[in-house]
Amino acid sequence: MRSILISFITFIWMLAHTASAYDLVLNAPFSKAGSGQLTMRTLAKGLEAKGYNFDIIITSNPKLSKQNYADEKKPLLLGWEAPASSKAAPLYMGPPTDKDLVAMVVTMGHFICTKKDISIKDVFNGKKELTIAHDVAFGNWVQELADHTGAKLKLIPYKGSKKVENALVSGEVDLAMSTRGAGWQKKGLANCLLTSGTDSVLGIQTVNGLYPDWNNNTLVLTFYIKSKNIPQDKLDQLRKDIEEVKRTSEEFAALVERKSWTPVVDKSIDEQLSLLQVIDKTVK
Repeated sequence: MRSILISFITFIWMLAHTASAYDLVLNAPFSKAGSGQLTMRTLAKGLEAKGYNFDIIITSNPKLSKQNYADEKKPLLLGWEAPASSKAAPLYMGPPTDKDLVAMVVTMGHFICTKKDISIKDVFNGKKELTIAHDVAFGNWVQELADHTGAKLKLIPYKGSKKVENALVSGEVDLAMSTRGAGWQKKGLANCLLTSGTDSVLGIQTVNGLYPDWNNNTLVLTFYIKSKNIPQDKLDQLRKDIEEVKRTSEEFAALVERKSWTPVVDKSIDEQLSLLQVIDKTVK
């Protein structure tokens, strides 16, 4: 009798989980081998353990992902990155709303690093012009930093963080700014002087700590997820489940640790929306 009862309970548990399974399309414009798609796949894996089923589409094409989003009739999650380099860039999308934001996933600050014998004081005393490599998307912020602090920085734009890294490692430039900076420091490739992130990483000084009076003293990159065709009750549950995955998934924790990112936890949807709106205001 006891074995029959256990079998019945097991059957009911399986039935309940099968009935709660939810099919979703997960679309994202990230590189097929990059950090963005890996982040989305890691979250999806955690959610699959909770009964979600995903059809994952990585387009490597923001225009195509936007069109897929507009055309999709099924429940859809759209993984995205902000900020874009400009409002004219294919990656630009205005911030989500409380009706469609699922979650901010992680934020990552940029790091200003060097391979040379250069200190923070050397950067900001304005005595010597220093060359700084940066991605084309973030030149406006670097220039504003120089204008606010009086630093003599000659901006050298590159398309892509790998090219920025190559310029630094080869000695072509004095400084480089990239979200990869913490990784460079971990590997001994560079010494990072500053981070534009909200919090210090690896003991690296924050720009907002040095210049609290500058209203643009923080610059972060974020991955977030928005939704379409998902009823409110399902959306509410999905938000809770993603929050739990961010808190409990060992695989997600390992990814965040390896990348020196900051997971977005303990923030309400309104707080996340406010942060995304601040990030959006940096796009010209």
